[in-house]
Amino acid sequence: MVLFSYLYYNPTRLALERLLAQIEGGENCLVFPAGMAAITSVVELIKPGEEIISINDLYGGTHNNFREIKIKNHGVKVTFFDFKDLNKFKELLNDKVKMVYLESPTNPNLTMVDVDEVSKIAKEFNKNILIVVDNTFLSPYNFKPLEHGADICVESCTKYINGHSDAIMGAVILKNNDLYEKMHDTQAFMGAVPSAFDCFLCLRGLKTLSLRMERHNFNGLEVAKFLAKHPNVEKVMYPGLETDPYGTNHLSFNIKILINIYLNN
Repeated sequence: MVLFSYLYYNPTRLALERLLAQIEGGENCLVFPAGMAAITSVVELIKPGEEIISINDLYGGTHNNFREIKIKNHGVKVTFFDFKDLNKFKELLNDKVKMVYLESPTNPNLTMVDVDEVSKIAKEFNKNILIVVDNTFLSPYNFKPLEHGADICVESCTKYINGHSDAIMGAVILKNNDLYEKMHDTQAFMGAVPSAFDCFLCLRGLKTLSLRMERHNFNGLEVAKFLAKHPNVEKVMYPGLETDPYGTNHLSFNIKILINIYLNN
């Protein structure tokens, strides 16, 4: 432990971790030098011969990690599923499934998942199945996965948490102390720690998170409404629009991620 004290106890990083744990409603937090470093450390909890059920509409980096590392190199079975029919999800559960990995909304297609119901079904089958939710697109301002059945929340702090495009960072927020201890050691052994200055930048960004997200939500929905009515726009995929399959119950998102708009120029 002494050898890794410089990795464990940087005071600026600890301040950021404590704050992220608090605003996400978790017990502990670990921050990483990139979102993918955070995700990689989370899936390291799964051992050869075990299984993951993952949302199929998944961020490309995570999808590649699952296919090229966990499946090919680590002997982990990953089943990609759309989570539209939760009765079929029940059929996928078996004793080897140790993790359910979700994004809601997904990157890039903004597919929504009922995190509460998925968590309930998985935990009823086996209370030890880990529910992981990548919350990057909503941020803790709009959604707190740990309050909806998740065991682990992942954030790419590069996006909304930092908010100023001058730091790359990821975070893992946990409810379980045992998981924290496991991941704490994995982080140190892998050297997956961010700089103190990047932690400072994210601490600065968090001070304006609520103001920024309120404006992002408003602006994003206004632009989506405008584009939905534009004669040259074929389709807008944006939760919050009445025309969206997920209805108006869900919060709107920043126009920067409206990347599935098809224009007839």
